Amino acid sequence: MSDDSLLAILERQLSTAKALQLHLLKEREAIAKRDAKNIEHLAKEKLQFLIALEQNDKQAAAHEQVARLREDPNCQQQIDAIHAVIAQCQQDNEINGELLQNAQLTFNRLHNLFQQSRGRQTMTYNQAGQTQNIRSLGTNLKA
Repeated sequence: MSDDSLLAILERQLSTAKALQLHLLKEREAIAKRDAKNIEHLAKEKLQFLIALEQNDKQAAAHEQVARLREDPNCQQQIDAIHAVIAQCQQDNEINGELLQNAQLTFNRLHNLFQQSRGRQTMTYNQAGQTQNIRSLGTNLKA
Protein backbone atom coordinates (compact mmCIF):
# COMPACT_ATOMS: atom_id res chain seq x y z
CA MET A 1 0.00 0.00 0.00
CA SER A 2 1.22 3.51 -0.67
CA ASP A 3 1.24 6.56 1.58
CA ASP A 4 -1.66 7.98 -0.41
CA SER A 5 -3.87 5.04 0.48
CA LEU A 6 -3.54 5.83 4.20
CA LEU A 7 -4.63 9.41 3.56
CA ALA A 8 -7.40 8.07 1.32
CA ILE A 9 -8.64 5.90 4.18
CA LEU A 10 -8.65 8.93 6.49
CA GLU A 11 -10.45 11.06 3.91
CA ARG A 12 -13.03 8.30 3.41
CA GLN A 13 -13.48 8.06 7.18
CA LEU A 14 -14.03 11.82 7.48
CA SER A 15 -16.45 11.78 4.56
CA THR A 16 -18.41 8.88 6.08
CA ALA A 17 -18.53 10.61 9.47
CA LYS A 18 -19.85 13.81 7.88
CA ALA A 19 -22.45 11.82 5.95
CA LEU A 20 -23.53 10.17 9.21
CA GLN A 21 -23.84 13.59 10.80
CA LEU A 22 -26.20 14.74 8.04
CA HIS A 23 -28.07 11.47 8.29
CA LEU A 24 -28.68 12.02 12.01
CA LEU A 25 -30.24 15.39 11.21
CA LYS A 26 -32.60 13.67 8.77
CA GLU A 27 -33.43 11.16 11.48
CA ARG A 28 -34.23 13.98 13.91
CA GLU A 29 -36.58 15.54 11.36
CA ALA A 30 -38.34 12.20 10.86
CA ILE A 31 -38.71 11.81 14.62
CA ALA A 32 -40.17 15.32 14.90
CA LYS A 33 -42.65 14.49 12.14
CA ARG A 34 -43.40 11.12 13.78
CA ASP A 35 -42.77 9.39 10.46
CA ALA A 36 -42.37 5.83 11.77
CA LYS A 37 -41.69 4.23 8.40
CA ASN A 38 -38.94 6.73 7.59
CA ILE A 39 -37.46 6.45 11.09
CA GLU A 40 -37.10 2.70 10.63
CA HIS A 41 -35.51 3.16 7.19
CA LEU A 42 -33.10 5.78 8.52
CA ALA A 43 -32.11 3.55 11.43
CA LYS A 44 -31.14 0.79 9.00
CA GLU A 45 -29.11 3.25 6.94
CA LYS A 46 -27.43 4.56 10.09
CA LEU A 47 -26.27 1.04 10.85
CA GLN A 48 -24.61 0.91 7.42
CA PHE A 49 -22.71 4.13 8.17
CA LEU A 50 -21.51 2.67 11.47
CA ILE A 51 -20.34 -0.50 9.73
CA ALA A 52 -18.45 1.60 7.16
CA LEU A 53 -16.78 3.61 9.93
CA GLU A 54 -15.71 0.42 11.67
CA GLN A 55 -14.32 -1.04 8.43
CA ASN A 56 -12.34 2.14 7.74
CA ASP A 57 -10.91 1.96 11.26
CA LYS A 58 -9.81 -1.62 10.72
CA GLN A 59 -8.20 -0.73 7.38
CA ALA A 60 -6.28 2.15 8.94
CA ALA A 61 -5.15 -0.01 11.88
CA ALA A 62 -3.93 -2.76 9.52
CA HIS A 63 -2.15 -0.36 7.15
CA GLU A 64 1.60 -0.83 6.79
CA GLN A 65 2.12 2.89 7.47
CA VAL A 66 -0.03 2.93 10.63
CA ALA A 67 2.82 4.52 12.65
CA ARG A 68 2.50 7.53 10.35
CA LEU A 69 -0.87 8.29 11.92
CA ARG A 70 0.86 9.54 15.06
CA GLU A 71 3.87 11.13 13.36
CA ASP A 72 2.49 12.98 10.33
CA PRO A 73 0.82 16.35 11.12
CA ASN A 74 -1.46 15.98 8.08
CA CYS A 75 -2.69 12.63 9.32
CA GLN A 76 -3.12 14.01 12.82
CA GLN A 77 -5.21 16.89 11.46
CA GLN A 78 -7.46 14.42 9.66
CA ILE A 79 -7.78 12.27 12.77
CA ASP A 80 -8.66 15.31 14.90
CA ALA A 81 -11.32 16.33 12.37
CA ILE A 82 -12.73 12.78 12.35
CA HIS A 83 -12.84 12.69 16.15
CA ALA A 84 -14.65 16.04 16.27
CA VAL A 85 -17.31 14.92 13.77
CA ILE A 86 -17.75 11.55 15.51
CA ALA A 87 -18.16 13.29 18.89
CA GLN A 88 -20.88 15.48 17.38
CA CYS A 89 -22.54 12.40 15.87
CA GLN A 90 -22.58 10.71 19.27
CA GLN A 91 -24.20 13.77 20.81
CA ASP A 92 -26.75 14.00 17.99
CA ASN A 93 -27.54 10.30 18.34
CA GLU A 94 -28.15 10.72 22.09
CA ILE A 95 -30.50 13.63 21.40
CA ASN A 96 -32.37 11.55 18.82
CA GLY A 97 -32.66 8.72 21.35
CA GLU A 98 -34.14 11.09 23.93
CA LEU A 99 -36.59 12.42 21.35
CA LEU A 100 -37.67 8.88 20.52
CA GLN A 101 -38.18 8.10 24.21
CA ASN A 102 -40.27 11.23 24.65
CA ALA A 103 -42.34 10.33 21.59
CA GLN A 104 -42.90 6.85 23.04
CA LEU A 105 -44.01 8.30 26.38
CA THR A 106 -46.42 10.63 24.60
CA PHE A 107 -47.81 7.72 22.61
CA ASN A 108 -48.27 5.69 25.81
CA ARG A 109 -50.11 8.57 27.49
CA LEU A 110 -52.42 9.00 24.50
CA HIS A 111 -53.03 5.28 24.37
CA ASN A 112 -53.96 5.28 28.07
CA LEU A 113 -56.32 8.21 27.55
CA PHE A 114 -58.05 6.41 24.69
CA GLN A 115 -58.37 3.28 26.79
CA GLN A 116 -59.85 5.26 29.69
CA SER A 117 -62.34 6.99 27.43
CA ARG A 118 -63.77 3.72 26.15
CA GLY A 119 -65.79 3.32 29.32
CA ARG A 120 -66.56 -0.37 28.83
CA GLN A 121 -63.23 -1.49 30.17
CA THR A 122 -61.57 -0.99 33.48
CA MET A 123 -57.96 0.03 33.51
CA THR A 124 -55.61 -1.42 36.08
CA TYR A 125 -51.87 -1.86 36.41
CA ASN A 126 -49.86 -5.07 36.19
CA GLN A 127 -46.81 -6.01 38.29
CA ALA A 128 -44.47 -4.12 35.94
CA GLY A 129 -46.47 -0.91 36.36
CA GLN A 130 -47.88 -1.04 32.83
CA THR A 131 -51.55 -0.34 32.27
CA GLN A 132 -53.80 -3.15 31.20
CA ASN A 133 -57.47 -3.39 30.47
CA ILE A 134 -59.68 -6.01 32.03
CA ARG A 135 -63.17 -6.39 30.68
CA SER A 136 -64.40 -8.74 33.35
CA LEU A 137 -63.15 -7.07 36.48
CA GLY A 138 -65.27 -8.62 39.24
CA THR A 139 -67.79 -10.18 36.85
CA ASN A 140 -66.08 -13.49 36.20
CA LEU A 141 -66.58 -14.85 39.71
CA LYS A 142 -67.52 -18.48 40.09
CA ALA A 143 -68.99 -19.59 43.33
